[in-house]
Amino acid sequence: YKDIYKYFGLESTNIKNITKKLLSNTFAGQLAGTSIGTPPIMGVNPALAVGGALLASGAGKKVIKGMYNDYKMKTVTLTERKTCPKDCVHWEDCYGNNMPFAHRIDHKDQNLLQKRIYDELLNSTNQLLLIRLHVLGDFFNVKYVKFWSIMLNTFKNIAIYGYTANNINSKIELSRDIAKEIIKLNYSKHSHIRFSNDLNNPFSANSYDIVKPIKGKSILCPVQENKTANCGTCGLCWNQKTQSIIFKTH
Repeated sequence: YKDIYKYFGLESTNIKNITKKLLSNTFAGQLAGTSIGTPPIMGVNPALAVGGALLASGAGKKVIKGMYNDYKMKTVTLTERKTCPKDCVHWEDCYGNNMPFAHRIDHKDQNLLQKRIYDELLNSTNQLLLIRLHVLGDFFNVKYVKFWSIMLNTFKNIAIYGYTANNINSKIELSRDIAKEIIKLNYSKHSHIRFSNDLNNPFSANSYDIVKPIKGKSILCPVQENKTANCGTCGLCWNQKTQSIIFKTH
């Protein structure tokens, strides 16, 4: 805890004041009653990232069923909003608001970010890896999507899954371009990137606030329903191709 306080520059020994200052710094404006709390914790430079750009997943450290049985689960976490399309449905209530200590990786030096990921994959060729893109953040340009296509073609021991707020019907040109490239990325049998709140797309991940599950067309996340322990024991997001997954806002 002392290290955490030192990191945030908190000198007071009064726990109440420390906690209040920590929260106000972390959720900018949130204590004042605003809905947006953008964490001031900036993405870590990839060259300085402790533990690397790929981290062990908190969603189950290993897959135990389905097509990626026995794969280790890894994640990449970028900086929310800074990498996301501004028309994301959850721009204001992003669950990153509640993750002040998430290990965000800075994307500004894209070549450095990609080199760090490549180097880690190069050192992991003896492992089967299922990588979530992304815990926070999103695909931020077409080049980055193409990078992951190259990684899938280069490393036959990896697969990717995740979610994107980019959409081919967006009013934002960059979002449309990224979405088109993700569709191409998903041509790979080892790429499973669902489109968030794309209600006409069966391979989507949609908010319970917007649409409710329909038998045969969509499934409420079993983990959120306490029907299974974690993503590794579920696997629907990458195994189920014909139905959308519904998530409660979290």
